[in-house]
Amino acid sequence: MLKKTIAVASMLATLGLAAPALADGYGHRHGHYRGHGHYYRDDGAAFFAGGLLLGALIGHLATPRTVYVAPPPAVYVPPPRPAPANCRTIYGTGYVNGHPAEFQGTGCYDAYGNLNAVPGSERFLRYLN
Repeated sequence: MLKKTIAVASMLATLGLAAPALADGYGHRHGHYRGHGHYYRDDGAAFFAGGLLLGALIGHLATPRTVYVAPPPAVYVPPPRPAPANCRTIYGTGYVNGHPAEFQGTGCYDAYGNLNAVPGSERFLRYLN
C-alpha cells in the first residue's frame, strides 16, 4: 500500500510540475514581456495544474479501502449445570452381562427441562428374572 501511494504521489507531482509548461506552450501564448528580461505568465496554468493535483490526491485518499479483519474466535459455552434442587432419584433397567437388571441413580433437570442421569450416580439394584 505504501509503495502504491508513493508511486501515485510521484506521478501526480510530475504532472503538476510539467503541466504549467505544457499548458501555455512553453511561454509563447498568453504571457507578456515585463521588461528587465523577465517574462510574466498570467494564464492560470499553474493554478489549473495545482487543482488537478489536489483533486487527484483527494480522490485517491477518499476512495474506500477494503480492510480484512479476522473473525472473532469461537467461544464454546457449555450448557448450564443442573441445580441440586432440580434432582430426584430415578430408576431404570438395562443389561448386565447379557441379563436384564434394575438400576437406581440420580437424575437432574437441565435448563431446557430434560431429565439427565448424573454420571457416576448409577448403582446396580438387582437382576430381573
